[in-house]
Amino acid sequence: MKKETTQYRIDNHLCVRCGELAVPNRRSCSKHLEVNRLKEEKKRERRKNKNVCIRCGQRPPRPNKAQCEICVEGSRGQYNETKMNTYYQRRSASCCVRCGTPTSSFSVHCNVCSEYMKKKDNKYYHRIKNSGVCVHCRKSQPIENEILCSACKKKSKIAGKDSRIKLKFSVFQHYGGKCQVCKEIDMDVLAIDHINNDGAEHRKQLKLQGTTIYRWLAKNNFPSGFQVLCYNCNIKKYLKEDTCPHQDQSDHQSPPPNRTLSVKTRYALPEE
Repeated sequence: MKKETTQYRIDNHLCVRCGELAVPNRRSCSKHLEVNRLKEEKKRERRKNKNVCIRCGQRPPRPNKAQCEICVEGSRGQYNETKMNTYYQRRSASCCVRCGTPTSSFSVHCNVCSEYMKKKDNKYYHRIKNSGVCVHCRKSQPIENEILCSACKKKSKIAGKDSRIKLKFSVFQHYGGKCQVCKEIDMDVLAIDHINNDGAEHRKQLKLQGTTIYRWLAKNNFPSGFQVLCYNCNIKKYLKEDTCPHQDQSDHQSPPPNRTLSVKTRYALPEE
């Protein structure tokens, strides 16, 4: 086949082998993608039976692995860079990072890929757990009757705390970033209030679902019916009084116009 013909088909998103419409982001149609897949599968099986690297077909593979050390090291950097570029492109376009299908901006996978990844991760998790090593670093011995080693457990606590604070911060920012009554901005004394006073029933539902109010709000695209109140104003609303205990004070002394939602130093958010 001439180079001009091949280039023409590539430029017009056609299969380079038959000229039919190619699969999006690929150079072949679905028929020839399947042909190539079967061909590569047979080649790998042939090399595996010969006990050689399935990638180069020359050197012996690593113990209990399919590829040799040279091929693994040579492809790791390029593979990771390509994979991450694809990940960020699809993520910014609100598409599934695995298959490219449009999805919610709060999910990195579509429903099909989400189920697949859950099963895959669960299988991998149990394999590591049964091997008797830390499920995070896969190197150290875990703490007795636990799944993490001491170092990973400490890191997990810090990461979990930072993640929860960051989620809480983003939820408050979406609903105004300050108390709707007295304009308080200290995140330590702010809370999410159910405008229709149905918070007790909603919290029961969230408890059954095993989630938190902040995670639920973000996952459901920040629905209406919620507002930010400080604890004082929230309690005052519960007691069905007309005014907040420091409403009059806030009317006389408004906060500076450039004040924004604040977080205490001990709860400082991680840098992006």
